[in-house]
This record gives sequence, C-alpha cells and structure tokens, in this order.
Amino acid sequence: MKFCLSLENQFTDLLGVGLIPVTEEKKALFHKLINSSAFFIERSFAEYRPRFKQIIPYCVLKWQDKILTYQRRSDHTEERLAQCWSIGFGGHIDPRDVKNFRCCSSFSQKVLSTAIFRELNEELGFPLDLFQNLSTTITLKFFLNLEDESLVEQVHFGAVYLIDLKFESLPVFQPQDNEILDYKWQNFNSLCVRSLDLYENWSKRILLINDFSEI
Repeated sequence: MKFCLSLENQFTDLLGVGLIPVTEEKKALFHKLINSSAFFIERSFAEYRPRFKQIIPYCVLKWQDKILTYQRRSDHTEERLAQCWSIGFGGHIDPRDVKNFRCCSSFSQKVLSTAIFRELNEELGFPLDLFQNLSTTITLKFFLNLEDESLVEQVHFGAVYLIDLKFESLPVFQPQDNEILDYKWQNFNSLCVRSLDLYENWSKRILLINDFSEI
C-alpha cells in the first residue's frame, strides 16, 4: 500500500513543479492537504498512474560541511534506481506509520516524522532515542515534483528534509538495509563537481544547487 495524494486535489498547482523551496505558506498547505486528502492505494495500481503522487520523505543527513551518501545494490527492489548513488534516505509511508495518529490534530507532522525515524533506523541502524537526546535539527527544505521526467519521478512527490547532526565527531553507522551497498561522508561542494552522473535524479536536483549553505 502506498500513501498518496491525488492530482484532483490540485496540490501540484498549489505547491509547484521542480525543486521547490519550502516557504511557511507552502509547508502549511502541504500539511493541510495530507491531513484532509491523503489515502492509501495498492502499489501495483499507484506505480503506473501519475495522477496519484506517492509521498516520500527524502532526508539529507549533514554533519558540518559533509553529507552522507550511499550506493544502492544492483538487485535493488526498485530496479530503476539500482546501482545509483543517493544523498536521500527515506522511503514510502507505511500503514504502520499512520495507524496511531488518525485522530491527532497534528496528523501530518506525526506521520512524516514517524516514517522518517523508522526509515533511518531500518536503513542505518540509527537508534531513535539519539535523535531525541541530541540538538539535531530536522528542517523541511524543499519539495521535489518532477512531472516531465521518467515514470518513477512522475508517480512520486518528495518532501526533502535536512537533518543536521550535532555530533562532536564524524558519525559512523552500520547500514541495516541489505539494499545499501556502500556509504560514505563527502564534502558537498566537491561532490557536486566530481560525480553528478553517478546519482539518481532527485539527488542530482539537490546537488545542482551547488551551494552547501543553501541546504
């Protein structure tokens, strides 16, 4: 099951197309649309129908002037992304992320944060209590809505979060997700110059900002 918004809700017209900087107005509208109109549909139905946008929290992990990058395995379940490098951690929102918050006034925020923490724990083995105990900041920075690209982009809508880790030393993770082949911390600006062609399209769009201070 995939957590979606329908184009019939006109959210694309309201939020925009491309890599969209998040303003307070757009953030409030995004949460309002999820609170009022989001729903689950079967993956087999959603994957080939661009009128449904699957909501993906897409998290960029930052430590000082570095960001965490990783390579997907060749046998990745999403074959269109196999072997690509990425700067975005996260994935689809699951029914388990939603079930405890249906009657909550902050439904959208609760669901998104639950999905983010679950995915980071599943992919990196990151203990959730460390996020709660550190002065880590989590900021919704961009929306990604690439309607004129490949089908995989047409059926997804990214909510790009910057997670600024406040560790004293460079964090070391033990990836738990068997679809992650390798990961490494890289300097943002040098990464933009050297290896854009290795990255999946959403990551490329963010890296093309080409100014670390903007994220």
